[in-house]
Parts: sequence; C-alpha cells; structure tokens
Amino acid sequence: MKEKILDLGCGNHKINGSVGIDFVKIPGVDIVHNLNKFPYPFRDNTFDVIYANQVLEHLEPSLDKILKELCRICKPEGVIKILVPHALSVGGFSDPTHKKFFTYFTFDYFGSNEQSYYTKSRVKILKRELIYASGKKSSKLLKPLGQLINKFPEIYSHFFAFMFPASTIYFELKPIKE
Repeated sequence: MKEKILDLGCGNHKINGSVGIDFVKIPGVDIVHNLNKFPYPFRDNTFDVIYANQVLEHLEPSLDKILKELCRICKPEGVIKILVPHALSVGGFSDPTHKKFFTYFTFDYFGSNEQSYYTKSRVKILKRELIYASGKKSSKLLKPLGQLINKFPEIYSHFFAFMFPASTIYFELKPIKE
C-alpha cells in the first residue's frame, strides 16, 4: 500500500507523490491554505508521513498548536519529518520572516520528561541530527565535525554551538495520540 505523504509549505519544490499545501498557488501546490489557520483541510489520521521542510520557523501560532495539528492529521504510526534552521545559524536570523528558532533540544518539551508540563502536544523523537551547510566543498570539510557534534550534542550545544553553528536541524517525530 502506498504511503500518503503531506508536503507542508511545499513551495515550488514539492516531494514527488505527495500532497502539497502552501499559502500561495504556484506550480506544485495542490491545496492553497493559510498554514497559520487551524484546522488544516484534512481529516484526522490522514497521512503516513508529513514533511515540513524549512516552514515551521515561518508560522505564527505557537509550536505547541502547530504540533497538535500535525499530530491530528498524522496517522498513529506515522512520522513527522522536520527540517529547520539551527537557532544560531546565519540563515536562522538573517530571514526577517522567521518567527521561531530551534535547537537540538526544542522537541524535548513535547515528550514525557520534566520539561513537558509546559506543552500539551506529545511526540516521540525518533531521530534528530545537526547538519552543516550543504554544498560539495563544505559538506566534505564539515562531515567529520558533523559526526562529532551529533555524537555529543549536549557538549556541542553548551560549549561550541556559538563558534561552529550548524546550519540546519533534522527531526523525525512520532505523534503520541491520546
């Protein structure tokens, strides 16, 4: 059976075979919808995979409200895949349309730990990875550093992130349905 995929904020780079939703009607966008407005035009438990590539940082509602909506439309065994700029990256702060900033530990507040009482949405972190700038030369030079910081993310975040900021963070989240 084919996976049902949502590409949230797809722009003109929609993932093949997915349903693309964005603010404006441009090639690739299947559904035009203001992503700041809930509910999204989908039934509960619709998607196996939700991709949010460089979009969550632009949205106005709280991250808790956004995750609640993504969890609602994601199937119980589905996955939410997120790429966002790292909070300390040049890209994170240079774009004046960014409303939110993310670190390696942002989604810890949506799990079941001592910080989780601040939020209502619940997800399980399946994977997270700090990524340096893409490009052939930078990727080859920074690959060993990327492997090191992902092995020791707490040490990196507390002592080295200001000197060697990652450009992007990748998360895979599983919705926890109540």
